[in-house]
Amino acid sequence: MKEKQKKGIICKHTLLFTHLSFFVFALIKYKCVYDDSLSSCPSCNNLCLISMVKIMKKTLRRFILFFVAIALFTTVVPQNCMDISAKSASNRLRQKQITITKSKKQVVDSLNGVKAYYRKGGNDGSSSFYSCAAYVKRYYKKVYDVDVNNLFYNRTPNVASGNGKFTRVKKAKVGDIVAMNTNHGTTHWGIVKSVSKKGVITLIEQNWKWNQGGSTVSVKNRKVKTSNVRLYRFKTKKQKKIQITLIPE
Repeated sequence: MKEKQKKGIICKHTLLFTHLSFFVFALIKYKCVYDDSLSSCPSCNNLCLISMVKIMKKTLRRFILFFVAIALFTTVVPQNCMDISAKSASNRLRQKQITITKSKKQVVDSLNGVKAYYRKGGNDGSSSFYSCAAYVKRYYKKVYDVDVNNLFYNRTPNVASGNGKFTRVKKAKVGDIVAMNTNHGTTHWGIVKSVSKKGVITLIEQNWKWNQGGSTVSVKNRKVKTSNVRLYRFKTKKQKKIQITLIPE
């Protein structure tokens, strides 16, 4: 990531230097060309009328060449440079596997200042801090200032305290609650971190982990399809819909 950011800075500096070079090159003044037919031109150190016309024509041509060169340069060369910032943003949400090495509070992910914690060991479904439901409750308390409950199997989230309610929706937005039934007769809960144009959701969650090679393993920025989950959006009486945008970490 750091290499790509440095690469992006280098590309921007290269573009700026090239643009300035073309601009300076276009503004180079030509020495006065002495014309024998114009006796009013005392020396080559002063610009005569004919020389001024020549300079204006040459400068105009240089400006035209300058803008043509810029157009070609920005169209052909910087495709890999100018897209780096956009690629870096998408790479931030790339799904990747993470090994849990701490016994307590290992930060795996964060959204709008609310961290997702993991710890080594088995399932934390009964934990009031590490379970998937615990993260949803913590997130909505900090971001929306509401207490959420009823996060059980096949249930719709409720607002225990605070103004508003949850409504099931079909299209996901950042901040929506995600629910998916597991093969163990339980419901896993998470928060929508981002949504692609194709309807693929990037999750932030807790307690999505398994044992692999003697280690506890989790995954950051897990992707799921909208069609495979249930979505719940928080609404208030004053404002029908609330959406929290992604804040880069």
